[in-house]
Amino acid sequence: MTVTAAILTIALPAVAAVCGLLFARSRTAAAEWGIVGALGAVVASAVEAFGVATGGSAASITFLGRVDLGVGTLALDIRTDSLSSSVSLAVAVVAACVQIYSTAYLHGEGTPEAPIRYPAYAATVSLFTAAMMLVVHADDLILLLVGWEGMGICSYLLIGHHSERATARAAAVKAFLVTRAGDLGVMAAVVLLLGSARTTSIRALIAAAEELPASTVTAAALLMLLGVIGKSAQFPLHTWLPDAMEGPTPVSALIHAATMVAAGVFLVARLLPVFFAADGALTIAAIVASITMLGAALAALAQDDLKRLLAYSTISQVAYMLAGVAVAQDAGEAAPGVFHLLTHAGFKALLFLVAGCCIHLVNSNLMSRMGGMGRTQPALMVLLGLGLAALAGIPPFSGFWSKEAVLTAAEHAAVEGDGGLVAWIVLVSGVLTALVTGVYSGRAFSLVAFGDPAPSEDGHETEVHRLPRAMMWPLWVLAVPTVGLGLVLLSPPDILHGVHVSWLTAFTGTLVSLAGVGWSLTVTRIGGKDVADALPPGVRAFLRDGYRLDDVQDALVVRPYRALARLAHAGDQEVVDFYPRGSVTVARWAGLKLRRLQAGMANGYVAWVVLGAVAAGLAGVVLS
Repeated sequence: MTVTAAILTIALPAVAAVCGLLFARSRTAAAEWGIVGALGAVVASAVEAFGVATGGSAASITFLGRVDLGVGTLALDIRTDSLSSSVSLAVAVVAACVQIYSTAYLHGEGTPEAPIRYPAYAATVSLFTAAMMLVVHADDLILLLVGWEGMGICSYLLIGHHSERATARAAAVKAFLVTRAGDLGVMAAVVLLLGSARTTSIRALIAAAEELPASTVTAAALLMLLGVIGKSAQFPLHTWLPDAMEGPTPVSALIHAATMVAAGVFLVARLLPVFFAADGALTIAAIVASITMLGAALAALAQDDLKRLLAYSTISQVAYMLAGVAVAQDAGEAAPGVFHLLTHAGFKALLFLVAGCCIHLVNSNLMSRMGGMGRTQPALMVLLGLGLAALAGIPPFSGFWSKEAVLTAAEHAAVEGDGGLVAWIVLVSGVLTALVTGVYSGRAFSLVAFGDPAPSEDGHETEVHRLPRAMMWPLWVLAVPTVGLGLVLLSPPDILHGVHVSWLTAFTGTLVSLAGVGWSLTVTRIGGKDVADALPPGVRAFLRDGYRLDDVQDALVVRPYRALARLAHAGDQEVVDFYPRGSVTVARWAGLKLRRLQAGMANGYVAWVVLGAVAAGLAGVVLS
């Protein structure tokens, strides 16, 4: 029953995608297919989670049969356990909220020149959900790779959904290419492991990790880490995620909260024994996470666009997840990172959907245009406050428990384990990030709730609108895990048995978070200033532009690639094409010369015949 439910979490959204695209003749029908598929996945994942919780053991079933490649066997199995069931439930709930929310958010936005294409949108969201479910439940690397690549394709389509805008098309291409660079590492790792272990079964690879050649395991783990860095938007392959805000806001919620960026951390958690057998892989992961979490938080502090602020916060929070897995002292201690993945799914989806409501009301992404909503939209601001409090790690919200669990794991590795300097770097970076997160969370709330209302085009205050129920109800659903998901620690499932919170670390983390929130609220609410104005203008612009890493990538990758492309193009035209062009030129020249010989005079023709006969005779004499 549990495995059947796991298969349904994949099959139902996939069927909804196909049927919605092929058979939906109207926007309403397309929306219904998407919602039914998502709600079906919620029910199936809940049944799966209940079965795992009561059964207490993992199970697997052959999904697509076994394939003999000669060099090894592909066992395309589906697996269900506490890790897959908990993550799939989070994915399903967020996907259902996104499908329902989208019916109102995208209503009436289309024009004849730029249609919304809702059936394609809803079907792609369903397919995106199915791909993530396949990643979560795959017990074979090839099957996981199919879902992994499916998410990449769907993200490209969804980010570029407003294809009438050049910026959306550019963002979609950038997301596809940057993540694709990392995906090549995952593909190479799968080939490497298949050649060495003669199998791509995740269960078999975990069991044989210690027996495989150390060089093979290390190379495979580092290549997979490259894919994780790309998919989960970690430094230096994170630059695609802020630009991905060109997609519809519900898409941002889906990508940031439950799919895509979470897939990389899930991969490390699933294959943690393989990473443990690799020399230095987790150390590199911890260093990358430490750089990313603080650097992205500082970039978020300087943003004026609410969606880009949330995008950089996602990069930072995913780094927390990766750090929680990377500092594990045992192959089975991925719990802190996974717990933060689950809590982040709830509060980040809530934040993006609230941001979508704010954008819907003022028709702008800029926080300076959203001021005064504490008076005009009090319920919406309560929900924004809940999400930002969880993001900042304020107790008793869910983000507090998971963030402190990650910091406690780093403290344990630094003080009692063998994490050494790397664990200390993670711990210090995590505490500093908590401070900066508190500052930009308080800043965002102050500007939106208490800032000066933006005047309308005629100089008066913007008219207050009532938000549709389809946009508000998903917010209240997501508020439940945002507030109460930490309660699962009272009776944790198997995957969270390794979660512990040190009260000293929790006190320190909470203190710095409250200090950051309090300072930004005081400066903005009482002082009437934007806390980001405290930054020097040059520094603020540098942070707002993401450290200008796009310029670095342009100089190191894009320009050399284009120069190489121009060289190849020139070589193709001037070298390869020289011979066919030359033969044409020679043929034309010879034709012109021969045409001059045809003057129409019979005497001339006879003379040429005689001359040719004499030449042939002489040649024959000489050659003989």
